[in-house]
Amino acid sequence: MPPPRLRHTAYAVDGKTQRGARLRKGRSSTSMSFHAARHHDAAVAACTQLGNKKGETSAFTALLDQLHDTELQGAIITADVLHTVADHATYLLKRGAHYLIYVKGNRPRLHTQLSALPWLQIPVAHTQGPTHAHGREEHRSVKVTAVTGLAFPGARQVVRIERHRREHGKAKGSREVVFAVTDLDAHQVSPAELAAHARGHWTVENRVHYVRDVTFREDARRTRSGTAPVVLGCLTDIVRQRLNAAGWKNTQSGRRAHTDKDRVLDLHGIRRTQPVWI
Repeated sequence: MPPPRLRHTAYAVDGKTQRGARLRKGRSSTSMSFHAARHHDAAVAACTQLGNKKGETSAFTALLDQLHDTELQGAIITADVLHTVADHATYLLKRGAHYLIYVKGNRPRLHTQLSALPWLQIPVAHTQGPTHAHGREEHRSVKVTAVTGLAFPGARQVVRIERHRREHGKAKGSREVVFAVTDLDAHQVSPAELAAHARGHWTVENRVHYVRDVTFREDARRTRSGTAPVVLGCLTDIVRQRLNAAGWKNTQSGRRAHTDKDRVLDLHGIRRTQPVWI
């Protein structure tokens, strides 16, 4: 089945701890970065520094304040359960944006409402898979239903995603059911689009954080002074995005191909009439 045509730009928000950055005597530093990355190209549109993982919740609006109204209006913000917060939804709606936010047991009242919906009577609206990644096979089925009266601002639809995963070479697998809420109605977004955006949320984990850790070995860095760890992370994002824009889907290969200084300048669109020494 071909991927659906997506009518909305989507941004995933998520934080990342830079584990190599530690203060003396093993104490944690403040080097945690919080990103908003576009789903379709993994470009980091906004970034800020946090003191710890819990700071994500309080930094949500400050992060998205970095986006101009023209970027945010009509866009979908996808977020994990740390951001199942009424104030976050209200903020997005006031700025003309939409949300697709996961819901788990940390919001017990809302989670109970979602679990109690008549899912057995609601047909599967979309399926995905099998997909193969990270040494496992995965199948997904998606159900969507319209709702009113949820304990969450502006919620119009609930998404139920059932995942079946099996590691390669093993007979038994696992089953997981997760819920998400969105303010978009059925005329504004299809079940296939919702499924794509829900899966696309992990863009920031798979295409931003993973590249930082594996290709640029961010967690091995010992940089710990002030904002230096986060600044280095932002420079890493610039390199990755420039390589991607030039057609390099594999960042590691792109780095190896640009060890020559002249090719680096070409990558950034710098033209020379005489030799440049770096």
